[in-house]
Amino acid sequence: MGREPEERRETVAALPSASHASSVQDVPNMPPHGDIVSLMSRTLGAANRYLVELMAREGLAGIVPSHGDILMQLFAHDAMSMAALAEAIGKDPSTVTALVRKLANAGYVEKAPNPRDRRMCEVRLTDAGRALEPAMDRVSHTLITTLTNSIPAADLAATCRTMKAMQKNMSAVDDSESKREPDSEPAAETRGDHR
Repeated sequence: MGREPEERRETVAALPSASHASSVQDVPNMPPHGDIVSLMSRTLGAANRYLVELMAREGLAGIVPSHGDILMQLFAHDAMSMAALAEAIGKDPSTVTALVRKLANAGYVEKAPNPRDRRMCEVRLTDAGRALEPAMDRVSHTLITTLTNSIPAADLAATCRTMKAMQKNMSAVDDSESKREPDSEPAAETRGDHR
């Protein structure tokens, strides 16, 4: 209960945010920084398993959790371009294309030319897709209610702010990585190669 194992302190100290470690360690029951990603991953895994269970209870045949984001966007907007869908749900366009194809094969969405620009296509709900909305709303409500049960509103607001900041941090890394030239090697000095 007293002191952290030596290797745990080394792991925490190796993290980029270790400069704040002394103030964080003073907070009772605060998990080490290294546990944050693990906690997020385990929470997301549990939420996805529960989501699958809820969708099965509602009889949502052929629908998986990754389809939910697309359907919720289409419930709100009726029709969207593939690019707008990808941006709205934060997924790669090729992933969205595959998800939309599966929803189209199940008869829940259809692709059609955009009436304002015939060169582009948009995704629309079919009648069968629109009929999913009440069940999807129930699933979403139950998931969120369960996930946030007994957590004070101020804590949830702080968690949302923190998660948005973390997402922004990771997006900045993604952006900087994508701007690097492919196959570029670091300079000899940075590789420790001083021949």
